[in-house]
Amino acid sequence: MAKLYDFRPIDQDGNPRPSRQQEAKGREYAQELAKAGQHTLTLTQWEIPTPTNTSYEGWTNRATWCVSLWLNSDSPDYIYELANRKHNAPHILADMLREQVSTWWYDMVEMHQLSEASMWQDLMTGTLAQVNWHEIIDNHREIEDA
Repeated sequence: MAKLYDFRPIDQDGNPRPSRQQEAKGREYAQELAKAGQHTLTLTQWEIPTPTNTSYEGWTNRATWCVSLWLNSDSPDYIYELANRKHNAPHILADMLREQVSTWWYDMVEMHQLSEASMWQDLMTGTLAQVNWHEIIDNHREIEDA
């Protein structure tokens, strides 16, 4: 069987270097991110976006935006009715929403028999901890607080 060779240039550590086209695309991507106000981390010759906990699409952060987007898409009646309950303070409604989304997540874990100690569990738990539940409730609230 013939041996395959990689003819790409290598760096001082023996790792393949990106082509000039890849480097140019990386620089262009980093410039686009910089224009959008997002940060990048320069790692050797690659530009890699770093996560930030700053505002996203007008929301507190990307996690809050993402949860609100999916709730509007998958459960619009639930989020509207919850946010507009008359006899509950907004902070109580935010806690109820957090508990409901967490319950949905744990139901998925059981349904798909995911391990309790897994990358997915850590990612979801960490992301849900970043959500501004009060902002989601306030954004859907039509009742004026007394």
